[in-house]
Amino acid sequence: MWDFTGGDEISVKKIVEQTVEHNDTGITILGGEPLDQSEETLRLIECCHETGLDIMVYTGYEMNELEETKLKCVQDADIVIIGRYIDSLRSEELLWRGSTNQKIIWNSTIPPEIDLSERRQTEIHFDSKGKVKILGYPSEKTLTELEKRHGRLRSLTRDI
Repeated sequence: MWDFTGGDEISVKKIVEQTVEHNDTGITILGGEPLDQSEETLRLIECCHETGLDIMVYTGYEMNELEETKLKCVQDADIVIIGRYIDSLRSEELLWRGSTNQKIIWNSTIPPEIDLSERRQTEIHFDSKGKVKILGYPSEKTLTELEKRHGRLRSLTRDI
């Protein structure tokens, strides 16, 4: 369970300003459960759309569990990954999802240049100081190879 007393408070306006300043085209809202703060999440979605930013939301809720504000968040985001992660249904070959029960909801037009084929997607970034940032769901083989080449990944925890 997530601790609701931790973290740093930041305004919706500041989040959007920083996103625009970094020349990003959109944001992904996830971690903890964004819809447990549905009013703030909805404000963020609306502010991003006013600025021309795309919005992707991950939620562990199911459609039948959504009350009015949570449902509005799901309806207003451009892309929603909905459904609880279920370890017994885990798949490493899904687009943006961790388990086969999770669904993608598209609420906007899908640009034709986006490849939506089901497959593992992982991005690995190295900054000028050698810091590694991993986005997506890397395979165990990928992680092992990274550690061979670059040493132990300090913040990485693995169940092996």
